[in-house]
Amino acid sequence: MGHVVTSSRLNTLRGVDPTQTRAHDQAANLLNPIASALGKTPILGAPPPPWVRLTPGTGLSGVVTSTEDLSPAYHVDALGYVHLSGGVTSAVGVGALTVAFTLPPEARPTKTRPLVGFGNGGAPAGYTVGPTGAVTMYAALGPGQTTYFDGIIFLAGA
Repeated sequence: MGHVVTSSRLNTLRGVDPTQTRAHDQAANLLNPIASALGKTPILGAPPPPWVRLTPGTGLSGVVTSTEDLSPAYHVDALGYVHLSGGVTSAVGVGALTVAFTLPPEARPTKTRPLVGFGNGGAPAGYTVGPTGAVTMYAALGPGQTTYFDGIIFLAGA
C-alpha cells in the first residue's frame, strides 16, 4: 500500500525544515512594511492600499449607483504602476477631448500614454494621460452617458 505524502512530509524527505517559512513569505515579511510606509501596494499577498478619490472634470460627476459610489479613483502599487477604477458621467453631455480628471504628480507618466477603458454600453473607449496628469477622453459623452476606467494600469514616471 502506498503512503500519503503531505507537503510538510515531502519537505522533510527533501531535507527542508517544514517549520521554516518559504522564501515567498520571507520576502513578503521584508517588502510589505516598506511598501506600506511608501503608501504603495505590497508586492506579495497583502491587500492593496485604499483607493484615492479623484475630482471629475468640468461637466462630469462620479458614477454613483443606489448601492455604491463608483467615482474615479487610483492607487500606485509597489512597482510604480498606477491602477484606475470608477467612472464619470455627464448630465448634459461633454465634447471630445474633455478632461475626465487629473492625477496627482506621483501618479503621472513622463510622456503622453494612450489608455483604453469602457464607454457607454460597454464599448471600448480611448483616453490619454500625460505629464500634467490630465486623463482626457477621446470621444464626447452625450447626456446621461458614462465611461469607466476600471482595469486601466500604466507605469508612473515612465
